Amino acid sequence: MRVCMAGRAAPLTRIAMEHSGQGCGHKDTKLILYEVFPFRARALTEGFEHLRCGYRPNTVEVHSYGILLCPDCAAKLDFPAST
Repeated sequence: MRVCMAGRAAPLTRIAMEHSGQGCGHKDTKLILYEVFPFRARALTEGFEHLRCGYRPNTVEVHSYGILLCPDCAAKLDFPAST
């Protein structure tokens, strides 16, 4: 697992805001953990395996949530690329 150093959150497009809670459901790829806020998202870490794309881990945060996405789904949603 690698920590992403892109600490700034990028603004989300309208399409990303409408579909940000979804993923393709595949388990055969490495996933990126995104923190999603209203109108923006940022990549936190990458390299998760054996979980499905779109999985949303439990969080205590009220104003944001985490979601694991494959690179293809992240690109379709215009989420920032991990670095």
